[in-house]
Amino acid sequence: MVFQASVKQLFELARVAGLAETEVASAEEARRSAISLADRLRLEIETAEKVRDNLSAEAQDLNRELSLRNSRIAELEADLEGARTRAIQDASKLKARFRRQGERLAGLLADAWDSIDADPPHPAVARERLEML
Repeated sequence: MVFQASVKQLFELARVAGLAETEVASAEEARRSAISLADRLRLEIETAEKVRDNLSAEAQDLNRELSLRNSRIAELEADLEGARTRAIQDASKLKARFRRQGERLAGLLADAWDSIDADPPHPAVARERLEML
């Protein structure tokens, strides 16, 4: 069939073959570029997945730590409330004790004063009352 073709047809065939070679080379280059791009994207995806996994693990650790700290805060609040209740009870007991002591002291001081203010004064009684304080 090539033997029957004219020179013009042969030149056309050569030009078509040249264009086909250019298109094939261009397609091959595009394929290599696509493969290279796919490899880079695959690597970026793997890197992003590793970063995501690391961040996820870090977030879990932080959530665990936050949970522990919240538990500790709740324990400390309960301890504080218990201490506050005990302090209020202790303060009430101390007030009652000081009130009783104040009444007792007032009585002893009144006796000491009366023994000094008496006619004749009784300093021994005053001294005895003051020593009881």
